[in-house]
Amino acid sequence: MKIALIIALSLASAAPAVIIPTSSDAQVLAGQRRYARPALSERDVERLNSAQDRVLALEEQIAAIEAAGEAGGGLTPAQTAQIEERRADMARAQETVDKLEAKRARRQEG
Repeated sequence: MKIALIIALSLASAAPAVIIPTSSDAQVLAGQRRYARPALSERDVERLNSAQDRVLALEEQIAAIEAAGEAGGGLTPAQTAQIEERRADMARAQETVDKLEAKRARRQEG
């Protein structure tokens, strides 16, 4: 009888452990497989890069016009109009940059 008990205990301890996942384990596993959305789509990345390039280009143009105005003894009305036009364009491009960066930040948080 003792030998049968020893054999039964040795077989029970040698058997592989069977683990039954709980519902919380299933939730964790399901969360690991979930697809993460990219921060921005390819189109949005292209728009962001284009808008950032536009802002930099307009800043350079404004600086060049202001430098020409200083060299000429002051800005002419035409130069002032060009600067105002470029600043308005730059504001629109910067607005696009801000919107897309905010969109990227929202998606990275969530």
